[in-house]
Amino acid sequence: MNKEQIKTLINSGEIYDDNDLELSEYRNHALFETRRYNQKINNNEGYQPEILRQLFEHLGENPYIESNFRCEFGFNIKIGDNVLINHDLIILDCNQVTIGDNVYFGPRCGLFAANHSEDQQSELLVGSIQSQLRLEIKSGWEQMSAFFQE
Repeated sequence: MNKEQIKTLINSGEIYDDNDLELSEYRNHALFETRRYNQKINNNEGYQPEILRQLFEHLGENPYIESNFRCEFGFNIKIGDNVLINHDLIILDCNQVTIGDNVYFGPRCGLFAANHSEDQQSELLVGSIQSQLRLEIKSGWEQMSAFFQE
């Protein structure tokens, strides 16, 4: 399967085999690229958002993403302008994750669009289902809202 077919499968809301080897290839690519990005920062080689820009669906202007950033696929991530991400953010983007403009994250946060089947029969099939996640500032700096869409 190509990337668009994988995205269609995992964003469909249907149960799929989370251990599929083709999915693992995309996870491994994201792991390699995020490690490369983090290593540049940790080795004082500067912030290189172009690494993440190639991995994500969208990365806005003026991002500040500290190390040790990690994600599952990357291609389901949209990040707006002027976003600050402190150390150790993990995004499980097995469905669309959208972060709006001017959103700040403290250290060691996690965004998880993942879920596992609640049907005992489906769990025996190693099933996984996902929901979209969107974070944005609603009224200035005081309030950040998360929207879970099914």
